[in-house]
Amino acid sequence: DFEPLARFPEVERDLSMIVDEFTRVADVERLLYGAGGELVKDIDLFDLYVDPETEERSMAFHIRFAHPERTLKAEEVDELIEKMIKTAEEELNITIKK
Repeated sequence: DFEPLARFPEVERDLSMIVDEFTRVADVERLLYGAGGELVKDIDLFDLYVDPETEERSMAFHIRFAHPERTLKAEEVDELIEKMIKTAEEELNITIKK
């Protein structure tokens, strides 16, 4: 399938988090898509790490945002990221790495 190039630039952000041992990547992605809404174009896991000493698990995602009819403002994306973080913290007990 052919998908035309976007007319407006995408905004990219990374989100890194500490998760418990039972948290699945698919569940985190689903939650992030839901919290981010229709402006989220893609979410890719780029790092999954388990600390051998503490067994702490971390996941890091690359998130792309875009609007089909205009350029997104940084503040809009910041608000979506904050919503994603709040939802992840509340629903999956995730700790965001700063």
